[in-house]
Amino acid sequence: MSIATSFWRLPSSGRLFMTKMKKSFHWMFIFTVLANRKIPSYVVAALGFLPVLAFALTPTITGVAGTVGPGQTLTITGTSMVQENTTNWDPLFSGSAYGFEGSSPAADGYTTSCSFLSYDSTVKLMGSKSMKMHDSGQHVRQADGSGVGACEWGWAVQAASGQGPADVYLRTYSRWNNTSWPDTDIKYWWMGNNTGNTIFFNFDPHGDGSAPTTWGFSADGVSAGSFQFFNIPGGAIQNNKWYLFEAHFRRAGFGSYVIEGWIDNQPVFTVPAIAGVGASGISGEWQSNVNYWNTPAGWSSDQWQDGFVVSGTRVGPASLIEIGNCSTYLLGAKVYQEPLFLSDGSSQIKANLSGLGSGPYVLWVTNNGKERSLPFQLGTGTLSCAPAIPAPLNLKVL
Repeated sequence: MSIATSFWRLPSSGRLFMTKMKKSFHWMFIFTVLANRKIPSYVVAALGFLPVLAFALTPTITGVAGTVGPGQTLTITGTSMVQENTTNWDPLFSGSAYGFEGSSPAADGYTTSCSFLSYDSTVKLMGSKSMKMHDSGQHVRQADGSGVGACEWGWAVQAASGQGPADVYLRTYSRWNNTSWPDTDIKYWWMGNNTGNTIFFNFDPHGDGSAPTTWGFSADGVSAGSFQFFNIPGGAIQNNKWYLFEAHFRRAGFGSYVIEGWIDNQPVFTVPAIAGVGASGISGEWQSNVNYWNTPAGWSSDQWQDGFVVSGTRVGPASLIEIGNCSTYLLGAKVYQEPLFLSDGSSQIKANLSGLGSGPYVLWVTNNGKERSLPFQLGTGTLSCAPAIPAPLNLKVL
């Protein structure tokens, strides 16, 4: 196998060994050349083509503060805990449109007819802002389809104009605070067009206004006009909780069609299709939070999104934080941790210890570059499947 395509994981930590070996190989070569004080032009040219991930940074965990218990907030300090890999992202997200960090949605290239779409600096998962959608009041569906509720926003990516790579991957973090939920047609992502090859990602509404428990899609390439819904991991959508949503489909004309979805890094569905998705018929853009119907008087809804990206390859979590009961990553149980805030140097989670026993536990951070930290032990004692990890001399877990 070549160095460029071979990967192994260290048995103790689960980190990508070959990635590290590539780094070492590259840097040893660079240092050897520099030691001779003459850098040939072909070496300079070659270094310019080294893969970005060859120099990806490994996250480190330097400390954890908080009570280790179910539902407790833990603050993690470290380095390189996010490190988004932007290699295959759509050009729209090369600037402040990623993370909603500009002065307004319009300034970042997002379109809307909603008067209550804004950037919010008080509720956010990453960076300094999130996208906030607000709607309220009674929306009753009429026979002609009027009475719709929405706070939609559009994004003009390459695929919506029939350009770019064959595969389209979407990723965003979402959070709601609803008094109740609409009971009809809750569209989350909308890829409409004039060619007939459309796809919608929807929640399956309940007639009593309770929070949805399933999420899925309707696609002309599977069965036009009918939805397929799948269980949401963890049950009904909860207020004031950040959920990670991802979806994948292929554009028309490329074959091997498939539709996939993930929630909180768990696969939710993989469904083969007979056709791909065509270009948009709405000014070369696709949309989020498009429509819903039937809400009661006095209804109010706030939704926030953060970390929204469209890419030609799967994006995955901005930072995958897990707690397990074993110091070997591929052994024992591990549980995805609900993020409260994510950054390279400091992150917060709401601890979920389900199925992990009474402790002690192990914390893992895998950044978006697919680099994984060393295990960090939470609590004292012997782990259930491996020797205890020596506690760092200058660190303390509260």
